[in-house]
Amino acid sequence: MKSYSELYLVSQRQLCPKEIFNPYRSTFAVGNYDINVLMVAVQSKGYDMLWFNKTRNLKCLVLENIEGFILNIPCGNIIMKLISQGKHWITIRKIGNVYYSLDSNNKAPVEIGNDDELLVHLCEQLNNNHTELFLIVTPDVDKNKSWFRQLPPEEEWGNPLTKPLDPKKKKSETACESEDSSDTTQNGCNLI
Repeated sequence: MKSYSELYLVSQRQLCPKEIFNPYRSTFAVGNYDINVLMVAVQSKGYDMLWFNKTRNLKCLVLENIEGFILNIPCGNIIMKLISQGKHWITIRKIGNVYYSLDSNNKAPVEIGNDDELLVHLCEQLNNNHTELFLIVTPDVDKNKSWFRQLPPEEEWGNPLTKPLDPKKKKSETACESEDSSDTTQNGCNLI
């Protein structure tokens, strides 16, 4: 992905030239960029960024054809809500056989785990109605829709994951925790 200064240049020069007020980044220039800036940055690296309809079952994702994920989550911290318009971007990437949360609020990547643990993690995040999920794929995968697996009609919508959460496993630690994280049944995502 691009560095902070490169994203600034995308937002300022490509998307909003000759404007004093830039609607594509945080007013306080803390790096919280609009989705359009991220899409241009992802495309400049040769990938496509796709919005995922979170009412679909996550098991429709063909994980081996997806390069990474970007989550847009609400911030629970009141100061961050004011500074960054209440949202925070988190990247998830598979390195070897393990998925990691690459969150700028953490000092180091946070391990999520294997494919099944990734789906549980995404389901937890999508329980909040204000969270959005984006897929990072190659243009060929996008064109062929090979990131998507058709499920039987009775399984297509909602996320009744069969693997229950391990109550001893701690959630990923971020400075932008969801305010509604106690509700585990929104969006048909039954985790308990």
